[in-house]
Amino acid sequence: MYGPREKVFWFAVTSRLVVISLQFIFNRIFPDHDAHVFNSPLDPEMKTSIYDSTVEYLFGGFLRWDAQYFIHIAKYGYTYEKTLAFYPLYPLCIRCLSVVLRVVFFSLNDHSIAILAALLINFVCFVKSATVFYDLSKIVLKDTALAYKAAILYCINPASIFFSAFYSEAMFAWLSFNIMLAYVNNNPYIYLPIGLSILVRSNGLINLGYPVYSFVRCLIRTVLPKVSRNYQNFQAEPIFPFGCRTMLGSFLWLSNVVFLSIVPYILHQLYNYSLYCTYHEVTIPDYVLNHSDEDVLLIPGTVIPPWCKDSIPVAYSYIQAEYWNVGFMRYWIFKNLPNILLGFPSLYLILCQSFKYLSEHRIQLYTLGSFSTDVRNCEKSKNKKLSPDIFVFVVHGICLVLICLGFVHLEVSTRLLCSASPLLYWCCASKLSYKSERRNENAMNAMDFEYPENLNSKWRVFFLSQTTHSKNDIIILSYYLAYTGIGCGMFSNNLPWT
Repeated sequence: MYGPREKVFWFAVTSRLVVISLQFIFNRIFPDHDAHVFNSPLDPEMKTSIYDSTVEYLFGGFLRWDAQYFIHIAKYGYTYEKTLAFYPLYPLCIRCLSVVLRVVFFSLNDHSIAILAALLINFVCFVKSATVFYDLSKIVLKDTALAYKAAILYCINPASIFFSAFYSEAMFAWLSFNIMLAYVNNNPYIYLPIGLSILVRSNGLINLGYPVYSFVRCLIRTVLPKVSRNYQNFQAEPIFPFGCRTMLGSFLWLSNVVFLSIVPYILHQLYNYSLYCTYHEVTIPDYVLNHSDEDVLLIPGTVIPPWCKDSIPVAYSYIQAEYWNVGFMRYWIFKNLPNILLGFPSLYLILCQSFKYLSEHRIQLYTLGSFSTDVRNCEKSKNKKLSPDIFVFVVHGICLVLICLGFVHLEVSTRLLCSASPLLYWCCASKLSYKSERRNENAMNAMDFEYPENLNSKWRVFFLSQTTHSKNDIIILSYYLAYTGIGCGMFSNNLPWT
């Protein structure tokens, strides 16, 4: 008999095996589309054994689109300027794990080893992210059954293919949920997952908002009762963030957290500058130097690119604009309408539910979520399924949506939001009609989160056993499962997807 956390763990494993199987099936059934995108060069002298062909045959569907960049960086480093758009931690982990796997799978070539390393990293990161997300949801939502439903939805999220393909989504989700868990637990070492998340994706910088908000919230809780009559009777000891005992200590530790969090980012930018903004000789294989591509491939140490002359020489924004035409509102043109519609559901769900939450919890809005709903004159929530304490996650979700609407290719917003915000899962879980059945009328049993017949199964979960589904169930599950299935088919054959 499995508890909720164990069920989440095994369903996460099951979901990854299903995604791996689907990409293999679709990749065998349908021919690959020629998308005219970057393909990492292969060593023409590299030996290919039957084992290498087997690895490519089984998992080649994951090596599409941006996965080519991550594998390229893992094997060769930042040999082209456009590769600087991809942050280093994920490919660095692939390279390090490849060293270990090469000892075990000595008959495989370097390319096959990199594929296996990327696959293993994403598999482990996804399963760990699912259990951490359940832990986070249980604390924030204060409802085991709701946390369980949200974690199950995460395992079949609309961007599922990108959590198994050789992208950084699974690693970023694991780190992001650890940051949120560290925030709710007031963990002073929150800078560790923040610093690492910044090395995985550019939007990791937004996670600095959690320690900053923790300090601001404590400041409001300390000051507001002294200046407002409505809160003069608010009885609570100030909860200083990061385990500090004074407000000054909290501020100093906040400064320390922010500094330690951005040090890895600064070091990465210095490395980029030294690599591309100075003339020097580089050791790059000839087949990499002579590789042809749709874009001109700028080799480090040969030509000084324009971004090097900026007052703050950061390559990311320049490269996104130069090679992918990313910029404020640039994507809002008619020919991109199909892709905009593709990313619309996740944006709508988060934005709609966020504004609904803020309208129902006005005290939380006016006080920046600093006081609980038991404060005098606080309105009662119309939606009792979600805890009023999710204010900071709502603000975080709104910020991500605004960034997507203004600066991101809209189809990418699905995987960006699925790997960075818990709101999509919490809101959808609260709308599902499945209710845990109390076997004891006087108390909630520890095993009341799931149907009794599913407790001994590693893969059967509530939505597979329901005999009747509400309208919300059909809409939500259709969205999640359709995007998962279609995504596996589209992505594995080099067709455009989220």
